[in-house]
Amino acid sequence: MKYFLIYLKSILVGLANIIPGLCSATVCLVVGIYDDLVYALSLDFGFIKKNWLKLLCIGLGVLTGIFGFSFIVSYLMTNYRTSSIYLFLGLLIGSMPLLIKKANSLPSDVKNKKTKYIIAILFFVLMALTILIKQPNANQIISTLNFASIMLIFVGGIIGAFAVILPGISGGFLLLLMGIYATLINAIKTFNIITLLPFICGMIIGLILGAKFMKKMLNKYPKLTYYAIIGLVFGSLIALFPGFRTGWLIVLDVLIFIVGFVIAYILSIHKKVKNKEN
Repeated sequence: MKYFLIYLKSILVGLANIIPGLCSATVCLVVGIYDDLVYALSLDFGFIKKNWLKLLCIGLGVLTGIFGFSFIVSYLMTNYRTSSIYLFLGLLIGSMPLLIKKANSLPSDVKNKKTKYIIAILFFVLMALTILIKQPNANQIISTLNFASIMLIFVGGIIGAFAVILPGISGGFLLLLMGIYATLINAIKTFNIITLLPFICGMIIGLILGAKFMKKMLNKYPKLTYYAIIGLVFGSLIALFPGFRTGWLIVLDVLIFIVGFVIAYILSIHKKVKNKEN
């Protein structure tokens, strides 16, 4: 049951990878598998050997989320985009108290206590400013592969992988800005391996490099790193917020937001209970 629950949680991480504006690393924090992800992807073989079954469940869950639900996500984001975003806003805000509590429990890594707040504000501003970035045509699909387009997809894999590791940054949003989001979603839906292969290669390289970087930061500056993450997550709320609708739609959005908040709260309770058991 324990590993099946990890598998179900990891499906949410896979879904986050294909939703523009939603950060998969943030979802990892919400469901309590972020540290596992960082240590595994940094090729810590001792950790991998000890936790191989758990990591297998995480990997299968992520793949299920990406390949098993791409049709559903594409449909929801096309026809019910605002309601879907409110669900994820509820998930993010519901997870924030646990994230802040964890950050405060970590040992101080700088002498000036105000530094952590400055870091959080800086990363909040940087993330919030992404709302000023003009997005290209989200439906444009690359139909012909050549060297330039293959390299673009490969680099997109590296950048998307870094977004998997860094909370608050949406890999789907970055791919949208690069103009390859629709191409990759179409390739996933049609199982176009030729298009997906350079992206997967880029993802592998980006995941390893990004995880090694985050592992080093978490070991050397744990509190500052988590406050930077908090700033990114709060900033992503601004960037992700779709605005208010009118009439019965705003009632629907509030209800969906509450559902997301409750899900995050339940997951955080499970994580607290698990930590006490350990």
